[in-house]
Amino acid sequence: MNKKIKRVEFLEEKVHSIETSLNFFNEQFEITNKTSTESKNQIKEFQEKVTKIEDTLHKNDKKITQIDEATDKLEFHSLRENLLFHDIAETSSQENWDDIIKQLIKEVLHIDKNIIFDRVHRIGQSKPSKTRPIVAKFHLYEDRELVRKTAIERSQDLQALHQGIGIQQTRGTLEKRRNKQHLVDRERAAGRTTKWAGPKLLSRKAEGNFREVNM
Repeated sequence: MNKKIKRVEFLEEKVHSIETSLNFFNEQFEITNKTSTESKNQIKEFQEKVTKIEDTLHKNDKKITQIDEATDKLEFHSLRENLLFHDIAETSSQENWDDIIKQLIKEVLHIDKNIIFDRVHRIGQSKPSKTRPIVAKFHLYEDRELVRKTAIERSQDLQALHQGIGIQQTRGTLEKRRNKQHLVDRERAAGRTTKWAGPKLLSRKAEGNFREVNM
């Protein structure tokens, strides 16, 4: 009889121990479930904040792009009357740039007209290994266009002198061109002719038509 009583007591203790363990596990589950819910809410709040930050960054990037484009347009307008004259040898620090450009226009382009400049000067830092271009700001846009178009017609005469005349580009356009230099190198290595139209790179095969190259 004593053995049975002890057996019952043992089982009661075992049941009590199991109930205690179950209660503990239930408490832990509730704590874990609560913590999990809190973590999910925190993650959701964090994701919402990240989304707001990304939206703000996107809006700021868009505004910066708009500002850059507006600045580029203003700069382009300010350069409207300008032309660059390339590879004209530098003779001294006392060069008369006005006379140099007028002589080129008359003798190479054969334009016999009294063209007035608002400003003529070399740009960039002086370096022994590099000839700085001369920028000329024409008083009249129509004179600038006359010289530009004639330079295209007489490009072979200019090339014979290893000289060139072109539009002064904005800093934004020059930056875009620099970023596409690897495309220029690739196209030329493939035997294609390249040229720029503002920031756009154009390429053609042999006698084919020019096409824009982006990648």
